[in-house]
Amino acid sequence: MDTFSELSAVCSSAAQQAFDDALARISAYDGSNTVPVQLDYDLIGVTGISNANRAIINTAINVLPADATDSVAEVQATIDAYRLVIAAADGVSDGDPVLSTSDFAALGLSNIDTAADASLMNAWIDKSAATAVDTQPELAAMASIVDRLMRTAAGETVTPPLTAADFAALGMSGVTSSNLSTVIAEIAATADNGSAIDTFAELTA
Repeated sequence: MDTFSELSAVCSSAAQQAFDDALARISAYDGSNTVPVQLDYDLIGVTGISNANRAIINTAINVLPADATDSVAEVQATIDAYRLVIAAADGVSDGDPVLSTSDFAALGLSNIDTAADASLMNAWIDKSAATAVDTQPELAAMASIVDRLMRTAAGETVTPPLTAADFAALGMSGVTSSNLSTVIAEIAATADNGSAIDTFAELTA
């Protein structure tokens, strides 16, 4: 190796290998293997992830299939979506930045796939404390409740069935085992597209 072109080729090859290795670690992460560190994200060139939010974002990376995090664009989409969640969850319903169905998909929440789903999910995130949304499984649990509510409105029989605890988790007080069937019947009588229950004001009317 006695020319600059040869040296440049070696450096370029080493940089590409470092990039490939970092992306492979991120894509392969499933919660039980090597945890992606800041250097991994730096090496692939994504932005918006730091020591302050990396552990939170990694909870989404580890539940996504490998083929959903094997490109820089996909990893960046997950980072951007979770940053929107973090920014919105300030415990105050003040119309913070909202997530699209694509954003929810980037977090592994593919069941939030309609405008009504996204509206209610965003409303819950907006009023939640940061500690209520700082892992992807917390988001997934609420996404399941929202999805079952919307499918109930569409006239479907959902599994598992909605419970009083589900309504409490959503932030709706007053739903008990005694009146649960009545509440569910009222939801089932609303518009099939979920437009009549996609805000808290509508749900609690």
